[in-house]
Amino acid sequence: MDYEAVDLTPFVNADDDIEAPGVEVWRGKSVLRGLPFVFAERDGETRLLRVEPGASVKVPVEPQAARVRTVTFAHRTRDSVAASFAPVGRENAVYTFVFSDGATVRVPVREGFEVAVCPAEWGHRPSLAVPDQSDSLPD
Repeated sequence: MDYEAVDLTPFVNADDDIEAPGVEVWRGKSVLRGLPFVFAERDGETRLLRVEPGASVKVPVEPQAARVRTVTFAHRTRDSVAASFAPVGRENAVYTFVFSDGATVRVPVREGFEVAVCPAEWGHRPSLAVPDQSDSLPD
């Protein structure tokens, strides 16, 4: 298989308590835009890996994953600021990739680029991200 999902179930620590009208809740093994993802569930409820400001979580990728060339995340942000007023470019998170030779790469997750408050209004989608669903007319 060209793509392999990393199961974050052992790391989940929060209920999915984000009310997002019109946003589909993904559960279990899912394919979004042709890529496989595993959305964690416990006791039939969707669970999230929530990382609070200043905290970090280490998620190891198994050595049998061979050579990782591209890493794709399904994530969203929650914000106390209204979606239309969240400061563009604010660093919401940082992914730090540590390679077997000890080298590291820091990848910021910025508001308006890699992530945005969900659901995003028309024209407010993050410019470096792809939504999980195709555009459609409201029901």
